[in-house]
Amino acid sequence: MQLSQLTFTRFLAAISIVIYHYGLDVFPFNLEVIKHLFSQSYLGVSYFFVLSGFVLVIAYGNKEEIQFRNFIKRRIARIYPLYIFAIFLSVFFSLVRIDLNLIDFVLNIFMIQNWFPDKAMVINYPGWSICAEFFFYISFPLLFNNFYNKVSLNKIIFSVVLFQLIIILVVNIYSSLYFKYLPIVHIGQFMMGNITGLIFLKKRNIDSRTWKLLLIILFTIIVIVFPFENLKYDLGIMSIFFAVFIYLFSENRGPIARFFKTNFLIYLGEISYGIYILQYPVWLWSRIMFKQIYKITGIAEIPYQYIFWINIFLLIVFSAFCYKYIEMPLRNKINKINISSKVILSNK
Repeated sequence: MQLSQLTFTRFLAAISIVIYHYGLDVFPFNLEVIKHLFSQSYLGVSYFFVLSGFVLVIAYGNKEEIQFRNFIKRRIARIYPLYIFAIFLSVFFSLVRIDLNLIDFVLNIFMIQNWFPDKAMVINYPGWSICAEFFFYISFPLLFNNFYNKVSLNKIIFSVVLFQLIIILVVNIYSSLYFKYLPIVHIGQFMMGNITGLIFLKKRNIDSRTWKLLLIILFTIIVIVFPFENLKYDLGIMSIFFAVFIYLFSENRGPIARFFKTNFLIYLGEISYGIYILQYPVWLWSRIMFKQIYKITGIAEIPYQYIFWINIFLLIVFSAFCYKYIEMPLRNKINKINISSKVILSNK
């Protein structure tokens, strides 16, 4: 099932996170109202978690069983090549850092850095969310085969929502670095995407009253949650909002959905993984490059607002290059590796 209108939303989430990291003091993002909006755009990571859960259920929802080895192979093919490439770039461009060590490198290579709270953000800090995603991928076949395929939809919804609410409550009461990055704390967001996908597959063509109810829920969450900057809604509350949004937008056939399906916007969505995972090494490289330019030419330092937009352009171009010459070729090669299985999985 193709829901290509969602693809461009990945780009919007990724570029918003880049702006959050590097552009909050750059016009127009430094304007008060806009800055407040983009100061919350780290929530794009939560959106990725929910969308990932949704997409996997849509892709595998018609299967009786998911064979673990083939599934993990395809997930590794999807995330690992560019993830590793970004690690090596980050190491290469930060050799002067005295805090870089072998343990950090090994933890990142095996995508387990999040299980050690003080290591979650080392080397290439956006990689922490990929570590969490990998944990979700390991968990998904177990959830799908033993829970989603064997329990009624109502019980699944109740259990997942209750689990997510408990996580939100615990995290907001006992806030700590450990809770912030621990993958199991974020799996509720992924599961919210799972149940959204299950509802989408089983309850298509919703009536107008349900549409209105979902819209009310959507905007109620915005009004209640958005003003509270200190609330740890990055750890779960907004997953409910994202789940409702993804469901509604997947059902949408209007002009915005049609616009999001244009080839160029879909392409931007396809390269969005690179935009997210390569942002740090590109900024490291940019810092080195401009220092050399100043040293060689003797010109005055370029204002950061110009450097920011140059870096955004470079990041998009470099992500497109990596998508064509690294991400897709290696993904295809890994997917061609033969792993014996009982179940033939979708190519999606």
